[in-house]
Amino acid sequence: MSKKMNFKQLEMLWAIVTSGSISAAAKQLDVTQPAISRMLAQTEALVGIELFERIRGRLRPTKELNDLLPEIERAQKALQRVNDMTLAIAD
Repeated sequence: MSKKMNFKQLEMLWAIVTSGSISAAAKQLDVTQPAISRMLAQTEALVGIELFERIRGRLRPTKELNDLLPEIERAQKALQRVNDMTLAIAD
């Protein structure tokens, strides 16, 4: 099994961190809350590390995820630039 995350997983992690919860991330990404929960569990299993601490029903990024966040943010910004360019070309 590959231990590489894909853009969808990075987008999901970024949405959880920036929105503050799985349910808010689900709304932001226009998917269900169980779908985000499943994807998070699958991503943590894939990479072999816990990405969030679960504290009284709340999620807090682990140190490992905090270390990854600057790169995840760069990836999100790069994807946004691609989308912006695509829209500009289509116009």
